[in-house]
Amino acid sequence: MKRLLLVLLVLVLAAAGLAAAAVWYVRPAESLDLAYREVDFNSKFKDLIRNRQFAVEITDSELENLLKKRLSENPNLAPGVTVTGARLERDKDIVNIHVNLLYRGKVRAGLVLRYDLSWQSPNLTAVFRGASVRGFTIPEGWLNPGDFKIGVNEQLPSALGVREIVFGDRAVTVWLKLRNPLSSE
Repeated sequence: MKRLLLVLLVLVLAAAGLAAAAVWYVRPAESLDLAYREVDFNSKFKDLIRNRQFAVEITDSELENLLKKRLSENPNLAPGVTVTGARLERDKDIVNIHVNLLYRGKVRAGLVLRYDLSWQSPNLTAVFRGASVRGFTIPEGWLNPGDFKIGVNEQLPSALGVREIVFGDRAVTVWLKLRNPLSSE
């Protein structure tokens, strides 16, 4: 009986130690927030007219501000999981979003969410491709925040629409077109 109690005690202590190690391991490696600045599209449109080019560049910093604004409006990634901070890294059409999360209001975690970007008129679409913690991939069924869309046309004056989006090294270039006032586009 004493032996069984000792084995149970060792198992409970080992489980507690593993749980504490897991919480320590997933803690955020960097301090992130959801503070953002509004992207001034009006000045971009003035530059468009001044430069006589029918394209607008959205820098990675501006893209990050758009992402943080969206996350600020709805920080719940999944039931019981709240985003408390984010940072974006982009390599052409691949985006890694570093996020700090709060799980059930108690456990802090830092994850990297990987998305593929594409232009699917009328939205800039981000398709979820996976998540990792400190370089280790999280199994597919454990976390799936899903895909999301950013309505780029909503940011434009009513006379303009998006023709194409090109994912460059330094920025995302939005090529514009004139909208037909009679169409529902």
